Amino acid sequence: MGLVRPELAKELRRWAEPMGAVALAGLGLGMFWHGLARYNLIWQGLGAILGLLGLAAFVASYRRVRFAQGDGGPGLVEVTERRITYLTFVGGGALDLESLIRLEYRSHHSQGAVWVLTGFDDTILTIPVNAAGAAQLFDAFAALRGIDMVRLLRAGRLEPGHSSVIWQREPGFPALTNPAKPDPLGP
Repeated sequence: MGLVRPELAKELRRWAEPMGAVALAGLGLGMFWHGLARYNLIWQGLGAILGLLGLAAFVASYRRVRFAQGDGGPGLVEVTERRITYLTFVGGGALDLESLIRLEYRSHHSQGAVWVLTGFDDTILTIPVNAAGAAQLFDAFAALRGIDMVRLLRAGRLEPGHSSVIWQREPGFPALTNPAKPDPLGP
């Protein structure tokens, strides 16, 4: 018998990274004030650095928590070396970030919300937002050049029956080559 209800324990685990970042920022602030009271520039500098690191870590981790929509959906998502893999009983697939040309968020009345990833070769990978490991997609999507992070975070608030294109590759030179095939001239 645990002392904490399972629902509360799950929420605490979900918010552990932002709470740790707040603790780091608080430690930095305390060190800064201690150095200020004792006229110690080293403590002030270390405190300011830790405080800023804690603040930056909080912003990043808070965005990740807002992006994640829980587990329990069908399938498993893995992100390894800029490759998104979705595994499910009926198939799934994989797509490299370099071959991604369009990222869309769709919210269905009956099927729930999904990420729709489209590749150069018209590969379409549909991933439920609540699939196990889907929270890893935040960092993968953040690596896309020119993505609007605010739009990405707001996508989860779409009403059922709506969809939104979150990111689309700009037309140009990278679209003329097939990134799935290695370039014979090298990088």
